[in-house]
Amino acid sequence: MTFTSRAFGLGTKVLGKVARLLPDGRHDPLSIRPGEIGRDVNRLDGPAKVSGGITYTADHALAGLAYAVAVPSTIAKVRVTAIDTSRALAAPGVLLVMTHENAPPMRPTGAYATLRAPVGAAAMSLPILNTDRVFWHGQPIAVVVAESQEQAEHAARLVQARYAPEPATLAMSDEAAYTPAHSVLEESRTAVGNVRRGLADATATVQAVGCTCWRRTSGAASAARRAPGRT
Repeated sequence: MTFTSRAFGLGTKVLGKVARLLPDGRHDPLSIRPGEIGRDVNRLDGPAKVSGGITYTADHALAGLAYAVAVPSTIAKVRVTAIDTSRALAAPGVLLVMTHENAPPMRPTGAYATLRAPVGAAAMSLPILNTDRVFWHGQPIAVVVAESQEQAEHAARLVQARYAPEPATLAMSDEAAYTPAHSVLEESRTAVGNVRRGLADATATVQAVGCTCWRRTSGAASAARRAPGRT
């Protein structure tokens, strides 16, 4: 454990004790009462939600509000060789179709909060919509902006792209474990073992499918019964 993580843990404990004090310095008696987890408590907004009377953010109609829908890549790792937005631009209500060809340059993001290197961590470093490269399945390759949600969703389906596929990592076992130089507050450590060697060196191993186990009530011994037709 690093010095930074130890200091963070100590500071959290101190703040927790201070938070239990009243303004006059006395201990807050309500701070030791059990929480609501596990208790049967009615939600104050329950009746409004089940009756449809509650108003959500999407229910507010603001003047001049536009709606954006992202167009995801259908391949994990590719280079976009061409993208046709003509049909989407011609669709009713469409205001803009943004791709890597017309998107404004994206500025590099800073570290989380006010942290600085070496304990800082960049929120995002991939140039989304600033390059023709695709780094994961579902990465946005275009964004359609329209006057309504339905118009944006319809126009997004009209965007057509051509790809030049590249080799992609599709499983965790296809690439070695990656440990960043530093993560937030504490340095990451990654250890990769050998499962097959561990099983071979084990004193005993158990392999079963559909096995039902119980403990006898008359003694400390336990028994297992295999399900019919299973091993």
